[in-house]
Amino acid sequence: MTKYPRIWIAAYGGPLKVAENPKTPPEVLRLLSTEPDATVRQRVALNRNTPVDAVLELVSLNEAHSQVRMFAAANSKMPVKRLRELARDSLGMVRSGVAKNPATPPNLLSLLSEDELDMVRWEAALNPNLPVKELWRLSGDEDREVRLAVATHPKTPVPVLESLLRDWHIDVRRAAVSHRNMPAVVVRRIAEDATSDIKLAADRALHDRGLKP
Repeated sequence: MTKYPRIWIAAYGGPLKVAENPKTPPEVLRLLSTEPDATVRQRVALNRNTPVDAVLELVSLNEAHSQVRMFAAANSKMPVKRLRELARDSLGMVRSGVAKNPATPPNLLSLLSEDELDMVRWEAALNPNLPVKELWRLSGDEDREVRLAVATHPKTPVPVLESLLRDWHIDVRRAAVSHRNMPAVVVRRIAEDATSDIKLAADRALHDRGLKP
């Protein structure tokens, strides 16, 4: 297989399928990282088996396709030192990739949660490693998607969730009342309020917790 990689790639469905296969050997992914097709390089950038040197090349300025750089920045193999540099990249898509990366340290996520671009703050708000203090701040973000991410974050504290019940957008309110951290007494109160526009979401939340038949 390693002696004739091109034949092996063809036999296993072609470059795109091989690039997205989590079982593809690192040496084959390294070869595919230089494919002319940007879609193939995107899949390589996302693959956890891709060697670090190939991931670093795909995120470098030598890579002309911005989405490839973004996916590479989100690869969990990216060294922390490089993540710190990429968190200040001029391209917002790259910064959003860093914000999405599960290996990004909390202090970098704090920085990215203050980014000027909504998409970067949104990815930071979705990252499980984001410090709780930033969830408090982002709960008042001007962007609805960012607040929605806070309402679904596993670490969002009860006071923040309760404040989001007063959000102007119904999707945020629905997510807040459905959150597993929301006290059952609050969910039940909303479920019993016939005038509440999130009553159905509260009913469903109680049912999911086994608190309502």
